[in-house]
Amino acid sequence: GFLIANLVLFAVWCPIQVHAVEKPRIGVGEVVVVDGVAGQLGSDFAVMLSTALVKTRKFEVIERARLKEILKEQGLSTISGVIEDGVKLGGIKGVRYLVYGSITQLGKSSEGVAIQGLSIGGGSMKMGVDIKLVDAQNGRTLIADTVTHEAGSSQNVSIGGITSKSDDSQQAVGDLMRATATDVANLITTGIFPMKVVVVQKDGTVILNYGDGALEKGMVLEVYEVGEGFKDPDTGEVVPR
Repeated sequence: GFLIANLVLFAVWCPIQVHAVEKPRIGVGEVVVVDGVAGQLGSDFAVMLSTALVKTRKFEVIERARLKEILKEQGLSTISGVIEDGVKLGGIKGVRYLVYGSITQLGKSSEGVAIQGLSIGGGSMKMGVDIKLVDAQNGRTLIADTVTHEAGSSQNVSIGGITSKSDDSQQAVGDLMRATATDVANLITTGIFPMKVVVVQKDGTVILNYGDGALEKGMVLEVYEVGEGFKDPDTGEVVPR
C-alpha cells in the first residue's frame, strides 16, 4: 500500500445516520481453561466477550443458550466440532461466525511474593487467551491468535483459584478479564471489518468507522491507500497491496 500520513486522533468517531443493514450473526461458544485456572472463569469470560462484541455494533450476537440449541440441531456438541467433524452441507443456518478458545494464563506476571498461592502486593497481573474465529458456513478458521493483557495490581490475588482476601482484588481480576475480552472483540472485529476512513472534514477532522473501545484519544495510526492488489501464483488468492 501507499502510506499517506500518520494521524493523531482527537475526535475519532461520530454517529452517521444510515439505513439499517443486516449485521452478520456471531456466536460465542465454550472458553475452556488450562490447569491452574478456575473453571468458572471460562463461562464468565465468554459472557464478557459476548458483551464486548455487542458494544462494537458490528454484529448481531447470538444468545449463548440459543447457540447451544443451534449446535445441537446440527448434531454438534461444541463449536470445535465444526472443524473436527465438518459442518453439514450449506453450513450452520442463520450463523456466520463462531468464536471459541481457552484461557491460558491468569495470574501474577511480575514481581511480588507468593505465599500459599497468594500473590502479595507490588506485582502486576496478566491474562492470556488463545482465540479462534470460525466461518460457520464452511468450517474454515479465519483467525487463530493469542491475546494478552497486563494490568498493575497491589492487591492479594490467588493465582490458582482466583480467590482473595479483599473485594478490591476480585474487582481487579474482573477488570482484567473485561479488558482482555475487549481486546479479543477488537481483534475479531477489525479482522472482519478493517478500519477505514469514512470522511475527512474541511477542518481536517478524520472520521473513522470505529469509535470508543477500538480507538483512544491520542492514538497514532498509519493511513494507507488501497492498491490494485496481485494474485498469489501458488494459491491464486488475490492479495491486496
